[in-house]
Amino acid sequence: MSATTSNTITISAAVGAIPAYKGKALRSWAELPEEVVRLIATYYLLDITASTYIPSTWEARRLWQGRMVYTAIRDSLNIEKHLMFICQSWRRAIEKHFFWNHIVNIIDPNDFLIFHMTVHPKPQHENASTIPSPIRLTYHQHLKNVIASSCVVCRINYPTSTLGLAAAKRSMITTYLGTLGICKDHDRRRASYCGLCLRDTVVTSGPDTTARDYELSQAIAIVENEDEDTWPAVDSTCKKCRVEWLWRRANHSVRDREAIGGSSLQSEDWETRQTVENFIEMGEGTIGEVLALAREKQWLRLHTKYEALGQHMLAAQVTHQRSEAAHVRREEEEEEDSEEDREAMMTRGSGQVRDLSLTAWARERILDGHWISPADIYYAYTAPGQPLVVPTIHPLPWAREVDPQSESNGEEQHPTRTTIAAEVPPTYTLCEQAYLAHMKAMREILCPPMRNIVRKLVMECSVPTERGFEDPAHLARKMTLDDVLKVLREEEGVWYDGVDWVEKKRNEEETSRRRRLEAEAVARSAAKEDDTDSTTSSSSSGSGISSNRGSSSNATSPVLSTTTLQTTPSPPPIVDEGNEVSTPAKKEQVPNSPPVSNVRQESRILAPPPPPQSQPRFIPVDPVRSTPRLLSAIPYVPVTSCHLPSYSFEALRTVRIFSVSPC
Repeated sequence: MSATTSNTITISAAVGAIPAYKGKALRSWAELPEEVVRLIATYYLLDITASTYIPSTWEARRLWQGRMVYTAIRDSLNIEKHLMFICQSWRRAIEKHFFWNHIVNIIDPNDFLIFHMTVHPKPQHENASTIPSPIRLTYHQHLKNVIASSCVVCRINYPTSTLGLAAAKRSMITTYLGTLGICKDHDRRRASYCGLCLRDTVVTSGPDTTARDYELSQAIAIVENEDEDTWPAVDSTCKKCRVEWLWRRANHSVRDREAIGGSSLQSEDWETRQTVENFIEMGEGTIGEVLALAREKQWLRLHTKYEALGQHMLAAQVTHQRSEAAHVRREEEEEEDSEEDREAMMTRGSGQVRDLSLTAWARERILDGHWISPADIYYAYTAPGQPLVVPTIHPLPWAREVDPQSESNGEEQHPTRTTIAAEVPPTYTLCEQAYLAHMKAMREILCPPMRNIVRKLVMECSVPTERGFEDPAHLARKMTLDDVLKVLREEEGVWYDGVDWVEKKRNEEETSRRRRLEAEAVARSAAKEDDTDSTTSSSSSGSGISSNRGSSSNATSPVLSTTTLQTTPSPPPIVDEGNEVSTPAKKEQVPNSPPVSNVRQESRILAPPPPPQSQPRFIPVDPVRSTPRLLSAIPYVPVTSCHLPSYSFEALRTVRIFSVSPC
């Protein structure tokens, strides 16, 4: 070992030399002086006093004594848990801190249990001549005995009296202070004090209860706890704690803060205000239910016509009640009951207004061409490898409603960016209702044109063709959803009720036949002009040769000569019912070519036999209208259905099933 003047020593080891320190550097945390340890405890107390949570109930000015008792018990348990368990030397040093004297004086200001600080031990033998000297406990040990033997609820609520001292008979688990003792009275009526802040209510069952005591008990509003998710194992809560925890939960989100009306908890929506008030005053419901309702009502007010429909509903109900009133009420009674009647009517009709607003919201999305179900957006479902939005086409551009707002913005693409980026319902319950409203709106908008498609197939199949009557069910079965969407986009007649599809098909065939004849006539005239030009050029070139031979200039053309007319080939033979009709003149057969009769026999053998004639399948459809009626709702139709996720695809498939089912 080196000399004492050296500041370091070197310990040789197999691995290498490790420097070690001596003097004050060798002293660990357990060897700090007691004054330093108590100084650390003092600064720790200053820190936790300013930063540790205290229920807002005890922040009232008139409850300063109860707040001191609550914070004293809280800080004593905190310093014992975090500092005194480091090591025994720290425990012995902190036990002599003056903080414990202060805590004992706060909990027992009248020194009701001060004599318990001195313990008189019993002699070891009955005939002992010497009596053991009494043992004086430290203030820390005395405080632990006082807290363990006293009712904490009584001491916090009645700090100036001796109520609850040495009266603990039972124990309870608190939210912030751990396991503490309570008296028999509080153990019997656990619903009379708050399980969070331990605020006790004034007993109002006695005969000498004053009006002031009753008002205080009603202001505290300690009721049974219904929110087991937020406060498990808590029997009852007070008004202050419910307000505090509701605001703490809503403060995590800007949307929730706006939904409940800010720190004042005064929302613009009457139902949200009523729900928040019932939760605060009477403890009805849970914090999750209150925030869920607030989110739903805020979403309905921002993204649907909920508020306008509610006002219309209220005005309609008031008018209906006034019209059916049997007698005229006095003006004073109307003024007294108007507010209550208004709230009652709005409560009864809120469900109907919600359904109407969700249906209108879903209709706007479908009419804009955004056929994605709210359930797919809520669960973030997408079609693999497909975009969420595809281009759409309006089947009747001249009949669409022009939105002045989109026209002013110069936006022609549908669905619009506002529809695509719109928020879906924030809660599962409201999203489920929106999903059902979307299904209903899809049926209301797409079922009429799809029924017209079925009607078109049935009426067109009732007309015989070369192969007989076709089966409309077979044609409908072969159509895919993309085929249905193509018909919805390209066939304008499906958006009319009462179209005569047979007459329409005949007109189309007649129009196509006329166009074909016109095209053939134009082709013949063009060919004739070409033949005339070629004949003129050939005659002009042949005139020089005929003049050299001395022929007459007005000789008959070889095309129009009698010999040419007599040798013109006859038209092909007419075949009737597969039998050949012989003609007096026949064309010469080309060498190495089979006879015509052999070719017809081979084609007759290879071609499948035509289907037998059958009667048309009878399927009842709507009658033909003299003037077809245009449907009221005509949406933008997507160019494909491949982008639809599972719920959206199922909704469209359900509409197709409804369209082919009998009414």
